[in-house]
Amino acid sequence: MSRIAARVTAGLAALLPVVATLYLLYWIGASLERALRPVVEWLVGPDRYLPGLGLAASLPILFLMGLAVDTYGLRYLVRLGDRLLERIPLVKSIHGALSDLVRMFAPGRSTQRGAVVAAEVAPGVRLLGLVTARETGARLFPARDGRPAKVGVYLPMSYQIGGFTVYLDPERLEPLDLSVEEALRIALTGGAPGGGREERPRQGKA
Repeated sequence: MSRIAARVTAGLAALLPVVATLYLLYWIGASLERALRPVVEWLVGPDRYLPGLGLAASLPILFLMGLAVDTYGLRYLVRLGDRLLERIPLVKSIHGALSDLVRMFAPGRSTQRGAVVAAEVAPGVRLLGLVTARETGARLFPARDGRPAKVGVYLPMSYQIGGFTVYLDPERLEPLDLSVEEALRIALTGGAPGGGREERPRQGKA
């Protein structure tokens, strides 16, 4: 009986990540399809609409939005919208957290040197962390008495979505040659095999 349970558990462990990933992709695609179906039906007519046209229409729209973001006028409107949302209680907290999360995974951020570090939180104890708040750390804990300003580091927790932010001296941070995505995979799986490719830490200080 124990062998059967072990086999079932192994099969579930192998299948669950694939099913969860496919379901997430399906949910995103279905949401885009539902959102754009009325627009496509208005353009081509309800009789000519085929399932999937809404999803197909979202691709060029997202591409054009990506191009439009680089224009000065749209950047100004985005900044204006950000300022308006930042004035609304509760909404500003949600908006700020989501904005920071998106910026963390923005192109170029994943390979930015020093973004992923080994943080020494106690003598001989290091945790995998992401440098997220250099400017905030300098504002909250500025340099004084010959000591440098502290750096904000997010420490993700294993086997769950969560973590906490600590502010440490730069000399207690060692940059690692990992992307943000790899670091989060390793942290999420507790460093289990397959959680991310192993890399030798890049020597130096953050």
